[in-house]
Amino acid sequence: LVPVDVARRTAVKRIPRFLTDAEIDELTATATAVEADVGAVQRPTRGGGWSTVYLNAELGRRLPWLRERVFAAASEADQELWGGILEGKAVNLRCAEYHTVTPPGNLAFERHYDHGSLITIDIMLSDATAFDGGAFATSEPGDYMLQHPFEKGDLLLFLSHKYHCVSPVESGTRNVSACVEI
Repeated sequence: LVPVDVARRTAVKRIPRFLTDAEIDELTATATAVEADVGAVQRPTRGGGWSTVYLNAELGRRLPWLRERVFAAASEADQELWGGILEGKAVNLRCAEYHTVTPPGNLAFERHYDHGSLITIDIMLSDATAFDGGAFATSEPGDYMLQHPFEKGDLLLFLSHKYHCVSPVESGTRNVSACVEI
């Protein structure tokens, strides 16, 4: 695993429009079906307004095309930005989540990171007009927070031990898929 102090100095990769609207609809329908089968987890510790459906193995079973595209994007970003940390490793999807965030939901702790994982992958599923707030930011060298553009269909990839946060959602609904923890 990459130490936090090293991960903090690495770049976040953005792939605009990684998913089409139709693909987002398919992912959302899958999350709805999984939620009907197993439920969702409410996270009041994140300010309320944060619900998570754990897709996990169902992502590969129900949406194998998405799992393969996510893995390919992670491999490409790894070669481009992080020096091949995935090389020689059995790549596995530890956790696949579908987050629904409403006011005042947030991940405001600026030193949050996805412990025990190599690469985190987030996909924005909501249109920017569907919510206010909810900005994604990472902690950068020099002790400042860098807000990243994150539009509907975009994919963000970053080393999991890089500190990151989400500002409070002020209105509307913010849906994100986090294929974390490769």
